[in-house]
Amino acid sequence: MKHLYFLVLLIAVISYPQFAHPAIRCDRDLINDGDSTLDVTMKLQKCGEIIGKEVIRSENSVGRKREEWLVRVYQSYHYYCYLLKFKDGKLDSMEYLRRCD
Repeated sequence: MKHLYFLVLLIAVISYPQFAHPAIRCDRDLINDGDSTLDVTMKLQKCGEIIGKEVIRSENSVGRKREEWLVRVYQSYHYYCYLLKFKDGKLDSMEYLRRCD
């Protein structure tokens, strides 16, 4: 019985995208920290879309470019929203927001 409980718990944790961080599955690809903006754009063409982009320029860090993208990804028969943060063209962090069907 303990093995069954553990198996059910394991499947539940793997199934929910907020627990599956730090990667977002996109068809057969994974969106990972360190991916370039071009890589993320190409991977999202298979499973989702970019809903919004914001470029943030800090006065203190000259030449450094920060971007935040709101993306919608199709996984497990539902759409999920994530906030992707880029530093100097590389994915720095991902944040699961909610299901957004």
